[in-house]
Amino acid sequence: MRVGAYLLKHSVIASVCSLILLGPCLAADDLKGAYEALKSGHPDQALNKVSEFLATHPKDAQARLLKGVVLVESGKTAEAISVFQGMTEEMPELPEPYNNLAVIYASQGDYEKARTLLELALHTHPSYGTAHENLADVYAKIASKSFEKALQNEKSVSPKPKLILLKSLGSSRVTAAATNSPALNKSGIVAPESTSTGVTAVPVLPKPPAPTNSASGLVNTEKEVKKPEPHIESSSSQSNSKESGAITERVKAWAAAWSAKDADQYLGFYAKDFKPPKGEGRTEWEKSRRERISNASSIHVELQDIVLNMIDSDTASVSFKQKYHSGQIKSSHHKVLVLKRESGRWVIVEERAKT
Repeated sequence: MRVGAYLLKHSVIASVCSLILLGPCLAADDLKGAYEALKSGHPDQALNKVSEFLATHPKDAQARLLKGVVLVESGKTAEAISVFQGMTEEMPELPEPYNNLAVIYASQGDYEKARTLLELALHTHPSYGTAHENLADVYAKIASKSFEKALQNEKSVSPKPKLILLKSLGSSRVTAAATNSPALNKSGIVAPESTSTGVTAVPVLPKPPAPTNSASGLVNTEKEVKKPEPHIESSSSQSNSKESGAITERVKAWAAAWSAKDADQYLGFYAKDFKPPKGEGRTEWEKSRRERISNASSIHVELQDIVLNMIDSDTASVSFKQKYHSGQIKSSHHKVLVLKRESGRWVIVEERAKT
């Protein structure tokens, strides 16, 4: 069953030209043909149109996101994952690719990975409504499965989560709603409609059920405790809060990928010329890291007291207290990561214990 038809509750197709770090916004008509083909149930035509556009605009984030969605609608899930994964590595400040990866993994039953990816999306934009709504669905599914297991009732059928697969950058970060919902095609995709604000109207739908306690089945009324923002220091007068925030979120994403046991994403944070701290070769080190991550039953990495120092405009040092928990293994120590900017991405070039 295709991911789009399986998971979509409602879809948003809109363009927002004021996104941070996206650069100039292209005209909506440039991708309108692809949107129309997707709406009318012709994903192959849509893929051809968006591929033609990307041939001349290979770095356009809106087009890349749309291509991933078209691949999902075409049943090419592995290719869609590759597109969204590439966007998380090259544009870690955007929440939409994390969200869409979470939707795909949830459709495959991997709710823990979906939860981690949605939390990554919320790291970039804490007030991101779509990610909050999808995360509530994932929590509800995890709680439902735990409750079924406790009752040892494998015959019971729990409701499938109805998560939102995003078609457009920034669409759910804008407050817009309409009581009259436009017609949906078989995949749940709505056509772009211009409004006075340039944002597509979004149908108002019921909120997902609140997560329940896995043991008692009672609604969890505990409020989420907001963690204090990390203290950031800068040793360079040229550094600014936006750059520091991007580097800090990059380090958080590294820890989250480690916790999710996603070896490919975790290793993607390291530079090609990264030198392992114990002097071993890069190939041997990478093989060892993959084995340790895949063999662990579970991993939880928590970072505390994050302090950032800009060495120069393209180099930063990040120190923190790392708490690691895997099975019976628990450790806590201070660590330093040195990151460099390469092709617009911050990658780890050095990792060592803090003395």
